[in-house]
Amino acid sequence: MSEETVLISEIIKDAYFFQYIDKSIASIKKNRNNRKPAGEGRRYKRDWYDRLYEADQLNAQYFIEQIPAIWNRRSLLGSNIRSIIEEVCNDALYATVKLLKQKEKEATEATDNSDSGLCKPK
Repeated sequence: MSEETVLISEIIKDAYFFQYIDKSIASIKKNRNNRKPAGEGRRYKRDWYDRLYEADQLNAQYFIEQIPAIWNRRSLLGSNIRSIIEEVCNDALYATVKLLKQKEKEATEATDNSDSGLCKPK
């Protein structure tokens, strides 16, 4: 990646990017389901996570469909929903780039080791 540019559109198509977003959303859902009950006579205020969940939009596929427009500042979504999607996808982007750099480094090292592995004297 140091010599060639990786486009965001390529990263969005990467399986790891999708998996990272899926895990992040699963973690959000788990934390929301495991929060302690509101006190007697009280209830939690509905927020944007609830609205995304009820609209069946709290999933990786929806986030991946929306993120290009958000990153290009062309999204028509409200700022609260944009910030939720952007936070999850930015983390996934950084993690995916880090993984791709690591894979590239390992491939380079493997190539270097195989090239330098000429006949060794006994």
